[in-house]
Amino acid sequence: MAAPPCRRRLLTSLPAVVLLAAGVGATTALVSRQVVLAVGVPLALVPLVALTADQAVTGGAVNGRAVTVLTVSVTVAVTTLDVLLLAML
Repeated sequence: MAAPPCRRRLLTSLPAVVLLAAGVGATTALVSRQVVLAVGVPLALVPLVALTADQAVTGGAVNGRAVTVLTVSVTVAVTTLDVLLLAML
């Protein structure tokens, strides 16, 4: 069951309000939040690549070797960049 829109807005803006109330600059708060959100991208890419490369899951629509190599490369690059961004914080 989905949460009411008012509650979702409150929950999504609460971290930013807390950071701003703590005296963190608006730009720093926005950049930090985007970096933290970027951590979720590899969490979505890894299972997606694994599932689309598995013929038992996708049947005849399985990715070919070239597409799988490309998507694994992109996933590794994105994950590496995320780790570097987190290290810079």
